[in-house]
Amino acid sequence: MNRWLLVGLMMTLVAAWLPAQDEDEGAEQPQSNVYAIVKTGDGRLQVIRAKEVEKKDPALWITNEEGQRNARQLNMLIDVLPFYVEEDQDLPDDNISNIVAQYDNLIKNYPELKKSLVVDRTKYHTILEARKTQQAEKEKEKEKMLKEFTVTEFDEAKDYTPDELDGKLGAGEQLKGRYADLASAIDDYLKPWMERQALLKAGKVRWDGEWRTRAEIHQAQETRRAERMQTFADQLKPVIVSNTVASQTTMVIVAVFLALTALVALFSFYYAVFQSRIGGFLEFIMLIVSVLFMGFYTFYAVRIFNAPGVITEETGKALASVDAPAKTEEATDPAAADAPRSIPVADHPLGKLLKMLYISQGDTMRDVNNSDLLVELSDAEINTAINRLVQFRQDTVSGSLGVALEKVHFQAFASKLRFQQQTSCLGKNFLFQYDLHFQANNEAITFYKCDVTIGNTAIPSAIGNRLWLQFYGTIKEVLKAYNIANNYRVQKIEDGKVTAGYNLPGT
Repeated sequence: MNRWLLVGLMMTLVAAWLPAQDEDEGAEQPQSNVYAIVKTGDGRLQVIRAKEVEKKDPALWITNEEGQRNARQLNMLIDVLPFYVEEDQDLPDDNISNIVAQYDNLIKNYPELKKSLVVDRTKYHTILEARKTQQAEKEKEKEKMLKEFTVTEFDEAKDYTPDELDGKLGAGEQLKGRYADLASAIDDYLKPWMERQALLKAGKVRWDGEWRTRAEIHQAQETRRAERMQTFADQLKPVIVSNTVASQTTMVIVAVFLALTALVALFSFYYAVFQSRIGGFLEFIMLIVSVLFMGFYTFYAVRIFNAPGVITEETGKALASVDAPAKTEEATDPAAADAPRSIPVADHPLGKLLKMLYISQGDTMRDVNNSDLLVELSDAEINTAINRLVQFRQDTVSGSLGVALEKVHFQAFASKLRFQQQTSCLGKNFLFQYDLHFQANNEAITFYKCDVTIGNTAIPSAIGNRLWLQFYGTIKEVLKAYNIANNYRVQKIEDGKVTAGYNLPGT
């Protein structure tokens, strides 16, 4: 009998004879669906496809796929490794990699086993390769999706709508749900989009390069406008206009004309009285004309040169309430002329007129308020503006014989506007007065007549109109310099005040 068969039989008998508790000593957990690589009695290697292998030292129990259970010597076992079953498709990569490594190690050490093991080894290896290929494709698709999602860079200068931001962030959440490992990269990319969405949800808008709420923008606009208005007030300078009412040349011509007509009148009187027969018709006419001429000149000369004062008591009281021009203060202190002067807007002598000037200079910081639409100015406020905003230039054409303008005063009445010019000539003051009559109907004001007086004497319209047109040219020059006429128009004139209205677009 083969000695190895005898040994096997003896092992079987020994295993059956040992108590159950002894069988459990040194036993390992059974392994299912494995190859048992064992040595045969003649030293060859045998690959047994076993349903179960159980190690119970000194025996090795092998249950084949038909359910037959056989015992072998444990020391005859080379290795145990699983053979491929369909359920192995679900094994983790590490488990399959270990199985393939076990196959490769056995084939390397025992090349004769390759034929028996290569099929199962290939199946396990194929699973790994398929998973690697699938993973590579998944990574490639993931990279493609991430690249397509992040291809659009966030544009800080663009004003994104809430819908655009919601759509972008929603797409990012979907991509993170599909590829959880991309969450960090997606969040980094979406950070500026999320910050912009937070700004919009907080009610902020871009203004002047910064994100602010409507209230903050309004406050900033008001602050900036106040600063600009203060700067405007600090830099406001008077308009310099000519002080010439009548040039020296004009006065010389007038004087010569008056002298010639006076000589003619005197000559006519002398001829009529001393050189001709009294009672002749021609002599009588010459006498009458000469007397009329001399009486006319005497009347006007006496009334103009002997007018009771230059400024009436009523005018004097009004002028006394008007601030003196800034140039008067500067003249008393030469050092103060170079020092910066800043009067707070709220305390500025021009008051409401300062805002009118500011708006008329092209203020674009905000829309005109309702309070700016109608501005009511008193006589005192207008005269303050005249004294502060108009400076008379000493022209050489005035000369010693010319009529020079020194001061202008304004008064409003229910049916007329009055402008008074305080002038000087040959050391004497004269008061030129212009009464501009108007009619008001349907908020339209029509000026139809201008009465001109010097002192208390009415001037013929031919001369008075020329004087008024010259003075009106100075008024237009001032209004043009401050651009007031293009932005405001007179809407109502009452005793002691004038109401100006802002010219809204389209009106």
